Amino acid sequence: MTSALEMRGVSHEYVSGSVVIPALTDIDIDIPAGMMVAIIGASGSGKSTLLKLAGGLEAPTAGEVVVEGRAIRSFDDTKLAELRRRKVGYVFQAYNLIPSLTVAENVSLPLELDGFSGASARTSALAQLDAVGMIALADRFPDDLSGGEQQRTAIARALVGERTLVLADEPTGALDSLTGESIMRLLRRRCRAGHTVVFATHNIAHAAWADLVLYLRDGRLIDQTHRTDADSLLAGLRADA
Repeated sequence: MTSALEMRGVSHEYVSGSVVIPALTDIDIDIPAGMMVAIIGASGSGKSTLLKLAGGLEAPTAGEVVVEGRAIRSFDDTKLAELRRRKVGYVFQAYNLIPSLTVAENVSLPLELDGFSGASARTSALAQLDAVGMIALADRFPDDLSGGEQQRTAIARALVGERTLVLADEPTGALDSLTGESIMRLLRRRCRAGHTVVFATHNIAHAAWADLVLYLRDGRLIDQTHRTDADSLLAGLRADA
């Protein structure tokens, strides 16, 4: 099975003056295409750092990050930007929406930057906004939205186009339980189409949707749990998706 994301001996440190803070230590993972993966762990365990490294937003201190068979350490800024426009969608905890653009413009921006016409990009953006229940607010600006609406806009932006790897940092954190479940169903359908979703969460119920759960503690991967259709809870959730 083709790997969507690999990490080989990945470690990462943050430096503040003379203080070195280890964020991740010797992480080894191999995630096949089409898999849904949840990362759980306490605050400060390294979940967000792992996602940033996977998306090329930061470079590891040691080790190798491989996205769809390509080691990205050697990528220059242009190649990394291309990777994120075409292959990797990212949902930030802070959403990172552009205040001067409407909801639809925020979602269509990655496609326009990649050369799509404005009309084509908007059509794709509206389809994705419809999928997250935001079509009615397409022409509003981010400052006019609630936190949950901003989060759904950020999810739509990460899913627009043909990106095959979606990285999401607490993608349901600002959503009510029903909306959160609808987003998990949407991500599950994405995986059924052969794409890969890796998300960090504190919500154990949402982690139950995943095929694989990674447990981080103090920057170390301490366990990996595979879920199967024999698990009645997960089987029931998938049947509803």
